[in-house]
Amino acid sequence: MSWWQSFLGLTEAQRAEAAIQKAAMKALEAGDIPPRARDRAERHANNPNAPFSSDLSVREFLLTQEAGIEPISQVMGTSFNSVSLFGNYMGAWRFTGELEAVSKAQMQARKVAVERMLIEAKVLGASGVIGVRIHARASNMGTRMTEFTAYGTAVRIPDYPKDREPFTCTLNGQDFWQLYKAGYVPKSVVMGLCTYYIYTNWGASYQMTGLFGIAGNQEVDHYSRRFIEARKLAVQRLTNELHDTGADGAIGMQIMHNIQKIVRSEESRTFDLLVSFSALGTAVDAGVPKEKSNRTICLNLAKGNRYSGVLANFR
Repeated sequence: MSWWQSFLGLTEAQRAEAAIQKAAMKALEAGDIPPRARDRAERHANNPNAPFSSDLSVREFLLTQEAGIEPISQVMGTSFNSVSLFGNYMGAWRFTGELEAVSKAQMQARKVAVERMLIEAKVLGASGVIGVRIHARASNMGTRMTEFTAYGTAVRIPDYPKDREPFTCTLNGQDFWQLYKAGYVPKSVVMGLCTYYIYTNWGASYQMTGLFGIAGNQEVDHYSRRFIEARKLAVQRLTNELHDTGADGAIGMQIMHNIQKIVRSEESRTFDLLVSFSALGTAVDAGVPKEKSNRTICLNLAKGNRYSGVLANFR
C-alpha cells in the first residue's frame, strides 16, 4: 500500500480499483486494451456456448447466417485527445487555412480507436468487423477535446484465411452479405479528416453586411472556396489511405462536416468559421463471386423513407 493510500484511508475495494485503473493506463500506453476488456473478450472466445451480441437487424442476421457468417460479439475502441490551445489554436485568428496540428491529432485519435476495436476482434478470433461506425466529436476552441469511438459487430467467416488480419467494414450486415457473395473482399475502413479555419476578411464581411448594413443575395465566395479546400484535403487523405492498403476503391462513402461560428468580440457583427470535414468509407478488392446471383431487389416504398437503396433480397 502506498503512503498516500494509507493517508487517505482507502478501503480494500478502493485500493483494488486503483490498481485496476493503473493497469489499464499501463496497457493503453503500451498500445493494448485495458485488462478488463481483454479478460471479457478472452472469456467469450474460450466459451463455446457464449451467446453472441450484435446490432444486426433480423433480416441482416438471417442473411449473414445464410452466407455462413457467424456473429460473435460487439467490439469497441475509443480515444479521447486534448488538443493544445497554444500548439494548435493560437494564431488562428486573422489566418485562413488548415489547422494542421488539429487535423493530425484527430487522425491519430481515429487510428487509435480503430486499432483498439481490432484488438478486441483478434482476441475473439474474428475474421473481421462489420457495420463499423465511428462516432466523432469535432474539436472546437471551447473544449479543445476530440473524441473518436469505433464500434461494430465481430464476425467469423468459415473460409477466411486464419493468418490474415481481421478486416473492418462500414457496411451493414445486408450490404456486406451482398458484397461477400459478389466476391469482393473488404479490407479496412478508410478515412480522411481536415480541420480548417476561415477568417472573415474585409471582402467577405462586406458581402454579408454591405454598405450601411444592407446587402443583397449573393454567394460569399470566400467561404465557398475555403470549404471546398477543406473537403479536398479530407478526400485526398482518404485516397492516400486507399493507396496504402492497395485497394481497388472505396464503397459506402459517408461525408460529414461540422461548422462552428467563432465570434471575435461582442461588438463585432462578423464571425469566423471553424470547419471540421471528414470522409469515411470501406476499402475493397474485387475477387471471384461466391455464387451466381439469382435474387431480386425489393425497395422500401414506405412514406418518409429517405433511402432508395436495396433493403431485401428474396429468392
